[in-house]
Amino acid sequence: RSIENNRPLWHLEQAIYKCDHASIGAFLFAMWGLPENIVRATAWHHEPTGFATNEFCYITLLHFASCAAHVKFEVPFCYGDELIPEVAEKVGLPLDYVKELD
Repeated sequence: RSIENNRPLWHLEQAIYKCDHASIGAFLFAMWGLPENIVRATAWHHEPTGFATNEFCYITLLHFASCAAHVKFEVPFCYGDELIPEVAEKVGLPLDYVKELD
């Protein structure tokens, strides 16, 4: 449905379930006692610019890794999981870098 509707999977999750996998993952990680930086990174990895920080952090890293995995493994059911320009700048890489990963 993500590709058919031209909407990221997590947007569809929010519309249908009123939450998404990032929120559920962050909740579970918090309940299991994982460190706050991991909980925060999980919660914000699809919207890294929504968390107020101007420096490279776990959120930036997880967003980059998520985008790279979707591009590298050609995840066929997701739409719109692209590297956000501000994140590419923080990481210090060109926007199309994730497409070149081997």
